[in-house]
Amino acid sequence: MYFQRFYDDDLAQASYLVGCQQTGGCLVVDPVRGIDCVFTYSSRLYIRSEFCQAIPE
Repeated sequence: MYFQRFYDDDLAQASYLVGCQQTGGCLVVDPVRGIDCVFTYSSRLYIRSEFCQAIPE
């Protein structure tokens, strides 16, 4: 299991990546506006990032 926190100082926003080594997938919780850092990190771990739409409240 992978867990990584990303923090944007300018926006004071945190995002979290939770990944699975067995399936090679991951979930990003509350993605930051500049999501490139998340994609770069996940590609280094050889896990895939997939998009999904947020569930409206």
